[in-house]
Amino acid sequence: MAKHFFLPWQGEFGCFITSFIRAVHTWPSEYKVVACRPGYECLFPTANEFFFDYSQILPDRKKRGRSARPWVRKRLQDLEASIRSRHPEYAAFEFVLPFMKYHCYRDTDVVTTRFRPVIAEQGLATDVVITPRNRRYVAKRNLPFWQEIVDALKQEGYSVGIVGHPDTTVQLQNVDLLSWHHGDMEPSIDLIRNSKIVLAQNTGVAHLCVFLAEPMLLMLSSKGMLCWMEAQRDPNVFFKTITPDPVIAVRESLAYLRNIDRERPTGTANENARY
Repeated sequence: MAKHFFLPWQGEFGCFITSFIRAVHTWPSEYKVVACRPGYECLFPTANEFFFDYSQILPDRKKRGRSARPWVRKRLQDLEASIRSRHPEYAAFEFVLPFMKYHCYRDTDVVTTRFRPVIAEQGLATDVVITPRNRRYVAKRNLPFWQEIVDALKQEGYSVGIVGHPDTTVQLQNVDLLSWHHGDMEPSIDLIRNSKIVLAQNTGVAHLCVFLAEPMLLMLSSKGMLCWMEAQRDPNVFFKTITPDPVIAVRESLAYLRNIDRERPTGTANENARY
């Protein structure tokens, strides 16, 4: 069996979660080296080694989908050549381009793969986690009413946390916890796991929530990638799509929270979330 070196993912974060990490996980290999961002190691439990010595290839606005566009392929091939010249220890490795085209219904052996990231738990927890994405590309898909939702939930006595990255997240007031104040991927996973519910829009973090099999209300502004969520989600975990409207979002969030508080008033937040 060959050894493999997985070049760094170049597409959107959602596709990274839906296909790349699962493909690496299931890839038959004697030894796996994964090039990724520091802090993302927990998403690759079958990797033997990680590689961080590379520069960003694409700006965020260019990370659309997961197609192997010629100019991106050329840059990755140049990166492979550079790595081979600087690191002779990888001479015998097969290099894998990070463009793995799977179908959300046909390629079920990869798409439905689930595994649990092992993280250093910090005990981060709020009642609700939100995902206020601030897109620079296709900014019209941003939702303008996140602050209304936060204020309404806080007024009802519920705590609110945000998962995301500071450069691509709407800055809000009156929030209890920001995942990036505690690190990168691991605190995001910790917070999602310990929340009672995630209120998301159709972004990469929503795919992360599906991957982690945690309860979610999805404000569906488009149907893009919804088929992947339906194929990959755990049918035993609460999942509901709603219209992207602040009144509906608050009403549905409160209904879920009050229901689990009534049915399971004791135990951890994560246990309540799985009622």
